[in-house]
Amino acid sequence: MHAEEGLGEVYVLGVRPGEQGGGLGKALTTVGLRHLAAQQLPTAMLYVDADNKAAVSVYERLGFTVHETDLMYRTET
Repeated sequence: MHAEEGLGEVYVLGVRPGEQGGGLGKALTTVGLRHLAAQQLPTAMLYVDADNKAAVSVYERLGFTVHETDLMYRTET
């Protein structure tokens, strides 16, 4: 977790594919959000790949909404 300018940030969180679906991502995120709240940071943002439907679903159930979408382009070779 990272805090900058009064806004908490979930910076990097990952769960191995074989371990997904067991609630670990939700548990880790919840602990991090509680930590940020204890630091007087009741608002948090996070970054997630929009294609990661499982993670997006977890974050939406925790009350997060899409604020901004960044696109990265690449060429296939």
